[in-house]
Amino acid sequence: MGALDFVNGLVQDGSASTSVVNWSQNDVNDQFIAGNAAMMINGPWNMPSLQAAEGLNFDSVPLPVPSAGDELVAPLGGETFTVPNTDDPATMAAAGDFVACVTADENQLTMATGRGAVPSDSAMAEQAAADNPLVASFVETVQSARARTALLGEDWPEAATQIYTAVQLALTGSATPQEALEQASAG
Repeated sequence: MGALDFVNGLVQDGSASTSVVNWSQNDVNDQFIAGNAAMMINGPWNMPSLQAAEGLNFDSVPLPVPSAGDELVAPLGGETFTVPNTDDPATMAAAGDFVACVTADENQLTMATGRGAVPSDSAMAEQAAADNPLVASFVETVQSARARTALLGEDWPEAATQIYTAVQLALTGSATPQEALEQASAG
């Protein structure tokens, strides 16, 4: 509840726009580039557009934590390679070869760099940070990140719906943060 109270307070006191409830990640990025937001929380996939923005002076830092010494646990995507059991050993072997190819060190680094992600291999992630210091904060953040589905598995989509419903209720003034969380978890 502390996080929702904090974000709601930013909207209520005018530090954040009331329209943030409707913003996508791209909208946040656009507002930051336009000078309408002093900071943003976003992903490394936005670095190319930030670097291309003329006259934009920015840096990338790890997400803040409530108190010194607190561990940052950021959400981690949900992308994964799988090789399904198709009862066709040749097809399964070919799929396995493909996964091995794209996750090989050099290919992983190339793919992650090209699509604005952090390689899952620690050594390759460090190389990505060395190649582009703006990515270093993301490399640091993923060291303690947790997959969104790690604890909830297939129940994650329902939990995500409850979370964004609560955020929308609070930020639109339809409910206090506590009421919003109670309403969302009851639904």
